[in-house]
Amino acid sequence: MNCHICDKPTESFIHEKTNITYYHCNACEYIFKTPECYQDFSTQKERYNLHENDENDEGYQAYFQRFLDFTLPLVGKPNIALDFGCGRSSLLASLLEKEGINCDYYDPIYHPITLNDSKKYELIVSTEVFEHLHQPRVVFEYL
Repeated sequence: MNCHICDKPTESFIHEKTNITYYHCNACEYIFKTPECYQDFSTQKERYNLHENDENDEGYQAYFQRFLDFTLPLVGKPNIALDFGCGRSSLLASLLEKEGINCDYYDPIYHPITLNDSKKYELIVSTEVFEHLHQPRVVFEYL
């Protein structure tokens, strides 16, 4: 099977505890599960509904603030950003807005209609998202 990011050949291996087949790309180091393990949309939604990502939780806020404290000095101050895969809340987008950065947010489960195809974003943030994508290269090309 070829890599879902760089399209180079991969090597398969089986995780000894879960017995799940994974593929490892030596070219870009991407590791992904066998497509037979992919969850359908409704199963994903059921699972994500169990997440307790409360935007009023101080620990959750601090987690994203640390991410921004690390990231923003590296990218300057963009005018417009996108939080891709924001989840149920748009906390990261709200924190970017507090920094004076206009931020749209998108999530295929919770906010599927909020992505503006005509905008060009100067910054795209995405936390804990790309490991869940079945075809990440397609998403990279789209963004």
